[in-house]
Amino acid sequence: MTNKIYWGVAMVWLTLLTQCLPKDTRAIEYNNKIVSIQKKINTGLDSFYKTLEKGDSAAIVPAYDTLVKTINDQLIEARNLKPLGKDSTFKATALGLFDVYHRIIEVDFARMVPLLMQAEVSEEEKNLLVDMEKKLKKDEKAAYQKFKKAQQAFAKKHNFKLE
Repeated sequence: MTNKIYWGVAMVWLTLLTQCLPKDTRAIEYNNKIVSIQKKINTGLDSFYKTLEKGDSAAIVPAYDTLVKTINDQLIEARNLKPLGKDSTFKATALGLFDVYHRIIEVDFARMVPLLMQAEVSEEEKNLLVDMEKKLKKDEKAAYQKFKKAQQAFAKKHNFKLE
């Protein structure tokens, strides 16, 4: 009888333990790869913003060119990343976020850079820059919230916690 109790407790313990562990460490690695791509893009953006804050107009174009190369390289890397199993939602949402960054950098920043390099900026141009910045933040926030929701669902599905 005692043997049956021990085996019963052992089976319950083993079942609980296996349910709490990640089912596949590949899911964690996959998540980390996508997050790594996102961090590289954000590092590029931070570097560009710091260049803008310095006010050195000669450094703006090279910093912008570096940022464009960074986003293009990271977008290629993200697109080439194979989805994990049948789960393509997380990757698709990440690509959506990265596409927003790409559009911001390739289109919106391309319009902003010449204005920022001018010695004098008209009131109309200042208003345009402010409006563009508000729109960019709104677009990025919406895409990031979708990404975060998909990432949380992915982590839940694969039994791991996000840091």
